[in-house]
Amino acid sequence: MKHWRVAVLFALILSLSFAIGFDVTNHVRSTIVHAQGPGVATLTGTGACATITTQGGGAFSGTLKCTGTTGASTITITPSFSAQNGFECHGSDTTTAAVANQAAPVATGSCKLNFASVTANDVITFGMTQF
Repeated sequence: MKHWRVAVLFALILSLSFAIGFDVTNHVRSTIVHAQGPGVATLTGTGACATITTQGGGAFSGTLKCTGTTGASTITITPSFSAQNGFECHGSDTTTAAVANQAAPVATGSCKLNFASVTANDVITFGMTQF
């Protein structure tokens, strides 16, 4: 597609989005930041995840290993910036196939995951989306 056609198409989408009240600018910024993720998330935890090692990934998704004592665990994920309205997060224990529940309330600066039980050396994956 020629460059001018892309520009015209984008202008049309932008003008239609304003007509229906959709904030394309914020959505595009959110999508770009989510994909690129500035920095690495800060992770803290309780229970088996009180000691976190082998962190991988970026600001919005990644993996970690919980090396503490087996038990109920909470992981707090704090990216390098705040979301306008909050974060939705999800996580799973890839070692035991356990799924985390997002802790309430929704916060604009971090996201908490609750696991009923995590065993020492389990690998956890997480992801979060700002809204």
